[in-house]
Amino acid sequence: MHSKGFRGKVIALAFIAMAFPFIVNEWFGASFHKSSFLLLRILSPEYWYRAYAPGRPGKPQVDEIRIIAIARNNAPGAVLGENRCTHRAFTGKLLEQLATAVPSLVMIDKWYNQIPSGVCAPGTDGTPRLKAAIKTLAAKSKVVVAVASYTSDELHQFCQDVDPSVLQPEELVLADYEHLLDFGPLDSRNNDSQEHVRWGLARINSDIRKIPLGWMAFQDCQQVRTGRSMLMPNLAIAGAMLVDETLLRGHNLANLQADVIHPYTKLITDQEKDGFQVVPAIGVMCEPGSGSANWDTCASGETVAKNLQSLGGKKIIIGETTREDYFQTEEGNITGPGLEANYLASLLSDHSVLSPLPRGVNWAISLTWLFGVFSIFYWGLPRFPGLAALLSALLTFALGWFFNAVISPFFGIFTDLLPPTILEIIGLYLGRRIEMLLEQHKESHRAVRKVTL
Repeated sequence: MHSKGFRGKVIALAFIAMAFPFIVNEWFGASFHKSSFLLLRILSPEYWYRAYAPGRPGKPQVDEIRIIAIARNNAPGAVLGENRCTHRAFTGKLLEQLATAVPSLVMIDKWYNQIPSGVCAPGTDGTPRLKAAIKTLAAKSKVVVAVASYTSDELHQFCQDVDPSVLQPEELVLADYEHLLDFGPLDSRNNDSQEHVRWGLARINSDIRKIPLGWMAFQDCQQVRTGRSMLMPNLAIAGAMLVDETLLRGHNLANLQADVIHPYTKLITDQEKDGFQVVPAIGVMCEPGSGSANWDTCASGETVAKNLQSLGGKKIIIGETTREDYFQTEEGNITGPGLEANYLASLLSDHSVLSPLPRGVNWAISLTWLFGVFSIFYWGLPRFPGLAALLSALLTFALGWFFNAVISPFFGIFTDLLPPTILEIIGLYLGRRIEMLLEQHKESHRAVRKVTL
């Protein structure tokens, strides 16, 4: 009976040791990382990043940026991007209004592909008005227009005769964009410091903490087979360089952009009180209650004038705040235009851009860290798993704080590590307890044999 009871105890502990970390991470991962229980939070990389890492955009830069939001809940459906004919006319009217306010920079976080013939009803295609409005605005302010692109995962839908595997991870193909400017995205004029208007890629990194500096782009599907890709800047870096043409000389940005390596920053969420100010797009056209459905003929008065005055000299980002362009992070929720605002503010701030360590170095540090925790359990304090767990937790927090609060600010780098978590420490503790029970069981058997003999 004693043997059966012991065996059941060992099996139960072994199951817990293996299953507990997996179950908690898979089933309760989201709530686990957002838990208010301090011990669960302080041993996660997200906590160290939020609490101690530098890189938050400077408040002066944040205060100089405005987001003009085209949203379903405060604008008629005809002005949303899904209605591309009337949406272009609305954006044209919006740019005409902004030209009277004379902002310093306008970034259009909306891309416009060519509309096939016959799609728009007669008199509804707003493309000519949008092109004219961009020219009018560019005569007074600096303007960046977004252009869409396709990665290797998306290429088969648009370039059916091109093998997607030929594209490298840092390469993409430009969409069939509307020719809103007098030059193309890959023309030399797009990097000319004398130009007041530019194209910028509307493509973000899969890790939204990274500022997308640019990608290697092909003009179209045909060029994938016959030509070479060219470096093209993203929306935020194109706008930042219009504001400061010497920008690439700092933060090691020139080398990072050339190598298609994207640096890190610290994001400001939409919920933060000191975040970016948002102005409804309809609010710079129509007075409240004047019938926003008729946005081209609605009344404008004191409220519109006040909104336009608040935009004078500011850096403006225009975009739709829809569920499709919405991101959930450990810090909170951020819209697509909010991301571009973060990137722009970080690029123009002094200490908000962190160069990433090479992946091999990150892995080496992470493995060494894990080996150190493992060593505490099996060589440092093999007979005291409880004390080993406590020491491992303290060491994990201390190293996490050290890398984020000391190394990152001093060297201007970000260590994207995979350190041991509280779950792995619990797993090691339970595993060590099981081994100790097995060792005790063997010793008791040896003692019985000696007595019997």
